[in-house]
Amino acid sequence: MKKRIIFPALALGILTTAGFWGASQVVASQGGFHDGLVQKLAERFNLNQADVEAVLNQYQSERRDQMHTNRRAQIEERLTQAVSDGQITQAQKDALLAKLAELKADRPDIADLTLPERQARMESHRADMTAWAQANGLDPNLLPNILGRG
Repeated sequence: MKKRIIFPALALGILTTAGFWGASQVVASQGGFHDGLVQKLAERFNLNQADVEAVLNQYQSERRDQMHTNRRAQIEERLTQAVSDGQITQAQKDALLAKLAELKADRPDIADLTLPERQARMESHRADMTAWAQANGLDPNLLPNILGRG
């Protein structure tokens, strides 16, 4: 019963993150706030627009990298605590970290998918994650507390 709740929540969190990332890519490609901000800053402070854009892009990239680093550290800390508490084994911790790295590397680009296609992808992902957890002997009820809720 709890498996039916945990893995859909985990899968939904992962796909939601991918969806927000995809949506941000669409907005970025269509222009919008970022382009307007770059233009206004360049005009206001009499700067080269390309230089302003480069600085903002660098800042955004550094900020995103820092957020990912912080998130990874939080997950590793929770996993280490779960191992210390006897909730999972070191091998399960290693398997979870490897799975998270795999999911990050294989993050689907869902921005161009229709709603039914995204829903089908989420269902497929849920089934895959459930099978993966069962194969690794993990209690799915612990995963949201350890990994976070998406």
